Amino acid sequence: EYVTAYNQFGAIAEGGNPSGNSTSRAYRYAPDHPAFDGRDMTPGDPVESNPLPFDCQLYPAPVDTNIQMTNEVEWHVRIGPNPAAHILHVTAEWPVSLTLRDMMGRLAFSTGDALRRHALDVSPLPAGVYHLSLFDVQGRSAGPHRILVQH
Repeated sequence: EYVTAYNQFGAIAEGGNPSGNSTSRAYRYAPDHPAFDGRDMTPGDPVESNPLPFDCQLYPAPVDTNIQMTNEVEWHVRIGPNPAAHILHVTAEWPVSLTLRDMMGRLAFSTGDALRRHALDVSPLPAGVYHLSLFDVQGRSAGPHRILVQH
């Protein structure tokens, strides 16, 4: 769990109690995620003002963040790239069908075909946030996964 060290007035002093901050959700990405390709990921300065004089250490996620547990079924699914501009790839350990809905719940894409690999052309969709839900052949679902479409 991380509470952002910024509020409407700027950086909070190390050890201070931030309030009025607006970060509500964050996602953890593996260090080899394609979004980091070609980017300098060298850690920068501490975000708190007046930091204590010791280094922070990053620890790996205690679980595989690519696995979804739903209805006592392990969902080994890879979805990406996210954000997506052209093709969104969905690869599952077993056949799944899927639906993609906008934030208003309107259906943007649906397939009745249960496949292990899907390639969704998201380029005609308006930029925005979408919810991707997956269904196995027994109708059990995983998701929604939040997908960002940007052009």
